Parts: sequence; C-alpha cells; structure tokens
Amino acid sequence: MKALKKELRRGVLQLVKKLTAEEIAEECMFPDVFLVVYLALAANRCATNLFQLPVFLQSRNVSIYVSMPTGELQTASIIDKCFQLGSIPR
Repeated sequence: MKALKKELRRGVLQLVKKLTAEEIAEECMFPDVFLVVYLALAANRCATNLFQLPVFLQSRNVSIYVSMPTGELQTASIIDKCFQLGSIPR
C-alpha cells in the first residue's frame, strides 16, 4: 500500500508539473491558496537550481531581497544557505 501511494503521488506530481500556472489558476476554487502554493513551489525550485550553480557556491557576496510574508517568492532558504556558505547576503 505504501509503495502504491508513493507511485500515485509521483504520477500526480508529473501531471502537475506539465500544467502552466494559468491552467492551475483557472481550475482552482481558491485562487489565494493557489498563489501561496505556487509561490512556495517556485521558491523551492529556484533555490534548488541556485544551490547547484558553482558561481553561487563560490560567491562571497550575494544580492538578495528579504521577502514579505505573502505574495512574493520566499527567500529565507536562500539567505540561510548564504550564511552556511559564509557568503554575505546584501
């Protein structure tokens, strides 16, 4: 049963990845909730990609904004990573 759930989640995730933001928003009954989820997923994707770039990993200074609690791409994980790497977020 656990493996079946995992496979189902993987399949749904693959389908969702193929949808555009506009398609999801059109079908969403709660657009505000959609925006929060969409921004969280986008922030995670951006951070994951950024953390793989050698230029980011080797930077001593990084220019980044501190995001507001809602309506913006959340940058807290990127700022945390900067401190872990010894970079100075500005």
